[in-house]
Amino acid sequence: MNQSIQFRNDITKEIVKKAAEHLILTNGQTTSLEVKEYLRNQYYNALQDEVSILLDTISIEQDWYCAFNGTYRVFAFQQPSGLAAAWGILAFSDN
Repeated sequence: MNQSIQFRNDITKEIVKKAAEHLILTNGQTTSLEVKEYLRNQYYNALQDEVSILLDTISIEQDWYCAFNGTYRVFAFQQPSGLAAAWGILAFSDN
């Protein structure tokens, strides 16, 4: 059986922002790769370079924490703090 997958329209900044917010709320952080994979699982035509560029813009506009983990950029709502940050582990505090 040959079934073709029907992709939705190309991604927009708002679609990428909503996907990233969902993943950050679910996992405490997200990467550009995770956002791209999430969007593809939702049948969006998401390309890694486009997602990365949009996430960079969104993170600046929304004042999100952003760091490079050696492969992908990691995004979160707040900057990690304390000992966990020294070890490269994202841990957040409301203090």
